[in-house]
Amino acid sequence: MILAGDVGGTKCNLALFSEKNGKLTTVFKQRFASKEFASFDLIVKEFSRQAASHLHPDRVIAAGFGVSSPDQLTQMGRFADAVVVGSAVMELVERNPAKAPDVVGQFVRKLLANRRAQYGREL
Repeated sequence: MILAGDVGGTKCNLALFSEKNGKLTTVFKQRFASKEFASFDLIVKEFSRQAASHLHPDRVIAAGFGVSSPDQLTQMGRFADAVVVGSAVMELVERNPAKAPDVVGQFVRKLLANRRAQYGREL
């Protein structure tokens, strides 16, 4: 099983996928209002409860989430050894092509500073 999600300030979409012969099939999906949960881990716990019947006997072997802010990075860092921030960086490059290295560097420094403040360590 693969767990994937789009985490945002107003909503969080989570889904489970099975893989067979290189093809992904949606097994279970759910949308949550982010404001109804105090933290991302509570959303994942609720999703896990709702999706329990779809997981047995399989287990999640990979997970990926859309992460675009320092707060989301901090939330994901509680569960993951590494966090990839792709779409937010691509948006910055598209909006600031002439200044992309500086703008992306500033964004990454902000992410890392937030991470150090929360955990006292890098990713």
